[in-house]
Amino acid sequence: MGPSLQGVAAQKTMKDGGCSRGGPHSRSRLIGLPGNIHARPALVSDRSQETSMKEPQDDNPAPPEEVRDRIWELAEKIDICMFTTWDGEEQHSRPLSARVRRDEHSLYFLVDEAGEKNAQIDQFPKVSCAWADNGNYKYVLVSGTAVLSNDRAKISELWTKSDEAWWEDRNDPTIRLLTVTPERGELWDSPGKAVALVKMAKAMLTGDAPEMGDNAKVDL
Repeated sequence: MGPSLQGVAAQKTMKDGGCSRGGPHSRSRLIGLPGNIHARPALVSDRSQETSMKEPQDDNPAPPEEVRDRIWELAEKIDICMFTTWDGEEQHSRPLSARVRRDEHSLYFLVDEAGEKNAQIDQFPKVSCAWADNGNYKYVLVSGTAVLSNDRAKISELWTKSDEAWWEDRNDPTIRLLTVTPERGELWDSPGKAVALVKMAKAMLTGDAPEMGDNAKVDL
């Protein structure tokens, strides 16, 4: 009977939803199974096993509260997020400008009363918001529950000059308030583009996975 081989191969996949129309305010390891796998020794090498494990593991040495702080900070700084809803069959994403209010544990968006996302949120209120700072390799993902309202006082409070590109003024009756209560967050935080490029170059020479920064998931 030939030699046995037990291995673990890790693989991650991330699939993005499609992007629907709208501007920033959108108007409108295979886990190794026990037992033996028979193979010819010539077809298996230690090197092949090493390369199959090159993908870095999720890791962030920072305490959860520090991760939460960083998630809120980056979300506010980056501003525009990809806001993703579900219609029962597929995801729909569009860019929206987020009003981040950590003291209220809320993400606010001004949206139009018309739009497919409104009906999607009414039926499937679980949504996600993704922020990307591609220039510095920093990314944030927040998921939570969304609700639409016609809170005129809050709409007026959140109104900014840039909103005039979408509505005449804060009293426009077609404006609606979209509030997301964050429940979970994930952070990918790189030390910066220059450092990341150096680490990538080093990884190409050593054959190891590049340490691109911290990755962590937390409850919000």
